[in-house]
Amino acid sequence: MLAELAPWSVLELRLHRLLRAAGLTGWVTNHRLLLGPRWVYVDVAFPDFRVAIEADGREHHSQAADFEGDRARWNLLAADGWIVLRVSWAMVQEGHGVIAQLRAALARRS
Repeated sequence: MLAELAPWSVLELRLHRLLRAAGLTGWVTNHRLLLGPRWVYVDVAFPDFRVAIEADGREHHSQAADFEGDRARWNLLAADGWIVLRVSWAMVQEGHGVIAQLRAALARRS
């Protein structure tokens, strides 16, 4: 499997499985974007729709620098016109709400 297709965390792996089970296509993982002067990565992106999903685990986001960096990245995405959905472990485990919100975001961009 190519590194670009591999999830970078267990939470992302579960999110990928959820998207596949829902029959969703057109998404890429670890999507690299140049936003202004900065390169950023999006956990899951639907580039044709400019919809991103960020999987937020508590462990990674407990450090101040990671927390602040994520907000700066999300602001860059929003300023560039992306819809950013943030999902947690519990949300991915439940699944249906994530898929419903994602389908609604994609429909807004169709």
